[in-house]
Amino acid sequence: MDLRNHRKVAVIDNRIGYVGSQNLAEATFVAGHPNRELVARVQGPVVSHLEGVFASDWYIETGERLDVRPDLSVQPQDVATQLLPSGPAYPFENARDTVNALIHLARHKVVLTTPYFVPDDATLSALRIAALSGVDVQLVLSATNNQTLTAWAQQSYYAELLACGVKIALYRPHFLHAKHLTVDDGIALVGSINLDIRSFALNAEIGLVCYDAGLVARIRAIEADYLAHADVVQAEKPDFLQINYSAVSRSAEKRVLPLAQDLGVAVLINRAFEDGRLFAQVKDKPLPPALTETGVTSWAQAFLKFALSHPAVTAVIPATGKPDRQTDNLK
Repeated sequence: MDLRNHRKVAVIDNRIGYVGSQNLAEATFVAGHPNRELVARVQGPVVSHLEGVFASDWYIETGERLDVRPDLSVQPQDVATQLLPSGPAYPFENARDTVNALIHLARHKVVLTTPYFVPDDATLSALRIAALSGVDVQLVLSATNNQTLTAWAQQSYYAELLACGVKIALYRPHFLHAKHLTVDDGIALVGSINLDIRSFALNAEIGLVCYDAGLVARIRAIEADYLAHADVVQAEKPDFLQINYSAVSRSAEKRVLPLAQDLGVAVLINRAFEDGRLFAQVKDKPLPPALTETGVTSWAQAFLKFALSHPAVTAVIPATGKPDRQTDNLK
């Protein structure tokens, strides 16, 4: 009931194809949100491939089999392309896996443009790894959005990405409905794929992967125009730390709370999550005597040390093991 065909494909006389982000609707069909789109006009063998995807969609909806003509000859431009259909009927999440592979492939720069950004864990991890590896990761989103709940959801990812070095820009003049990414100087992906879980897992989508430096340069010029008319999202210093713990280690709470009170750390226990989460907000108080003199377990010491000195660090307590097991603290 929650599946839909989100592809935007047009094939004319088996000679010319269009693929991209544009729906068959006026740019202002959502009041107050005029769209800016990006669509690729293609010729050559890929047109027959687009026609094949359209024919499969047509058959699913009508039961009618359409004739698909043989591949056309390679055009003088000779741009290498791959068509990327994806959707719940495929055994794997083709769109998500390709996007993540392209992010991991980047060595210098990756620019991702999407109107809706609600990534899954794999995509979020790919963006973090790329940025922390020294890749220039630029995310271009729309300052306005016609989906309020989605806009709120995507904002929840900003702090984590900014802390890793991902740059986020919000394009102002229009509702930026374009969906594309560029990798280094030689690869581009254009199509209907949003960087969200719905596009990855539920929607039937279409993308066009292009391997051509000239095409990437043209898209980079479009991306530069986005950035010239965008607001840059600035990182804010977080006012709390989060520490996850399982039922095995919840007894440690009794040791943390008294020490936190002595150190001037305000602690809030939130039971809304299945595994339980411990939040701590550092107060403006001077550093008390050395934590090593408190006699608490090493992981509790580590947590409170970071709470006092590194407010951007999330400390993760091991779910199993001895209470004095060393804790990995990730920034």
